[in-house]
This record gives sequence, structure tokens and C-alpha cells, in this order.
Amino acid sequence: MTELRPFDLTDFDTLTGWFPNEHAVFQWAGPSGGFPLRHEHLQLASCHSFSLWHNQQLVGFGQFYLRHQRAHMARLAIAPHARGQGLIQTLLNGLEQTAQQTLAHHGFSLFVLADNTPARQAYERAGYSYADYPDVMPLENCLYMLKVAN
Repeated sequence: MTELRPFDLTDFDTLTGWFPNEHAVFQWAGPSGGFPLRHEHLQLASCHSFSLWHNQQLVGFGQFYLRHQRAHMARLAIAPHARGQGLIQTLLNGLEQTAQQTLAHHGFSLFVLADNTPARQAYERAGYSYADYPDVMPLENCLYMLKVAN
């Protein structure tokens, strides 16, 4: 059984274990992350934060917040042992459904590093497409992706 739940700080240590070095944290969280990760790097006060559970095990994490009138997906992660099983699609679907109920928005958005091919491919499969960012891009080597809300 797979379930999306509000993130609980008691799961923080499990989450941080998915990112063994500074490069892994940067690939995941961009410049807002730090190594080692601390609670404040997750910006929990300004983001809606959720955990994905599968068979009673934490396998995913993701956040969203309003950015440029879109529900912006952020800090999306699947546990290393659970990657390649389509769980990112489940995580995104759950976050998008929750955002539909939580925020007044005009679709979905996210950032992805250009050289993070597995993430880019997963987001493309989830219906996201590349677009021009309507502001100054906050990070070099970064792409902006959009998805229309149903």
C-alpha cells in the first residue's frame, strides 16, 4: 500500500540518509540545501511538505508552494533503494492532487538541473514540459518545467 502523509520531523534522519554527500544534496535541493542537512534547509514553514510511504516504509519526500501563480513542486526525492519503480509518478500525483485542494493556482511547475537526466525523464513522463522561466533563473544549469492542471 502506498500513502502520501504530511512530513513528520521524526523521519528527518531517514531522509538525510538518502543524500550521502554535498553533491547529492545540491542535485536534490539546489543552493537552499546544505551538507550536512539540517531541518531549516527544508524550509518547512514556507512549504507544504509530504512523505510517501510504501509498505510501511518511507520511500519519498516532496514539497510544494506557490511560485509565479503555479503550485511549484520542490525537493522531490525517492529513496535510493526504491528508485526505478515509478514511485516519483505516485509522489507527483499525490502532491498535485493535494495542491489542487490547497492552493489557488494555474498549473504546476518545478526546477530540475539540466544534467540530472533521470529526474528530467521522470518529470517528462509525468507530463511536465520545458518552458522559459518568467524571471531571472535562480540557478545556473537549471531548467524550468510546467504542467497544466486538469
